[in-house]
Amino acid sequence: MQVDQGGGEQEFALTGGSMSTVVRRGQTVHRGAGPWTPTIHRLLEHLHSHGITWLPRPRGLDKQGREVLTYLPGTVPSYPMPPWVWSEHGWSTRAIAWRNSTRPARISTPPEPFGRFPCTSQPR
Repeated sequence: MQVDQGGGEQEFALTGGSMSTVVRRGQTVHRGAGPWTPTIHRLLEHLHSHGITWLPRPRGLDKQGREVLTYLPGTVPSYPMPPWVWSEHGWSTRAIAWRNSTRPARISTPPEPFGRFPCTSQPR
């Protein structure tokens, strides 16, 4: 799907994910923002400042209030998940990436408080 949002750049719908409609516009990705978006943007910038460069960089919000992130080429799987998601290589690659990206978040003082994430389930 191509949509011209003015300014001549077309938007191309991206597949995968399950949170909101996601489109690519040039070298950026636009998707629905929420109350958590400023927190996630600060976290992404903080991790990037500590050498984690394989995550997208936040670019703010567009005129429609959607968050804007740098585009990273790749495949975002969706249900039913393809077999490569569950492979040993897939799990070990994600585990290493998770470890390397959470270490700076744990041992460093972030530039601002990250705030709180909304609760998605009721306590029992």
